[in-house]
Amino acid sequence: MLKNEVYIGNTVQNKVSVVSYKVKKLHKVEKENYIRVNDTHEAIIDKEIFEKVQLIHKERSKRVIKQYDYLLRGLIYCKHCRLADANCIKS
Repeated sequence: MLKNEVYIGNTVQNKVSVVSYKVKKLHKVEKENYIRVNDTHEAIIDKEIFEKVQLIHKERSKRVIKQYDYLLRGLIYCKHCRLADANCIKS
């Protein structure tokens, strides 16, 4: 809801694209290639308030990123393939 431009009166389309009608896989389209039409309907939220919320959201999202270093990382290996990865086929 905080990122949806519909509330400021814009219509945004072409966010995802289908690779093939047979495969049914979707892939995200870059934001520069979105189809955006401004002022298609009456806005519910003022554009200035929407932009302020976007800035606040952008600042807060940078602080949330955490990386964990596990205690046994690099010490446990697969018996069959000698990989430290948990995605071994034989396990």
